[in-house]
Amino acid sequence: MTDLEKFSYTVLTGLIVWVIKQVVEFILIQSRITDGLLEEIQANISEIKEAKLYLTKLETIVIAESPEIIYLDKFTKTEASFYKTQISVLPRYFRSANIRRINKFFHSFWELQVLIEGLMAHIQELTEKGELGNSNEQERLTKKFERVKKLIDLLTEKTIDSIGNLPENYEGRISPDRTLSSPERENADVI
Repeated sequence: MTDLEKFSYTVLTGLIVWVIKQVVEFILIQSRITDGLLEEIQANISEIKEAKLYLTKLETIVIAESPEIIYLDKFTKTEASFYKTQISVLPRYFRSANIRRINKFFHSFWELQVLIEGLMAHIQELTEKGELGNSNEQERLTKKFERVKKLIDLLTEKTIDSIGNLPENYEGRISPDRTLSSPERENADVI
């Protein structure tokens, strides 16, 4: 074997080892990011399911029983901390379809938290004003509960055990306009 052949063999071997190392490193990092995202998604889904139970009981109390004064638990938003730290590297390790699924899920989760926080604030405000039994407010609250529960159902309808199982389509959401509308507004002539 000549010196040139030895050199070529060494360079080729080094290149092959480097490529294998890069592929293994890519797979390991992608796997760890996926595991972290799925762990955070599972924790969020668990929180969503607990919130649905609480909101169902709260709706029964607020809408059906119409109490004058109720005690509300303080709702605290959850930060998607792992997602936020990994968002910049997602394009390197995931296909665009999966990035879209991940982003839509976390955006919808954030939207759900905002909706719940707003609903709780509205109930608290009505309780303080003594207007919780008002029929117009009851109708608005019913629509708000409906909107929150629909989004919860969309986020929790499938078992999420991989990024590919995340919902891609969030059709069926109830728009804010429908929540704000009243029978009088829906039947009014549009000018």
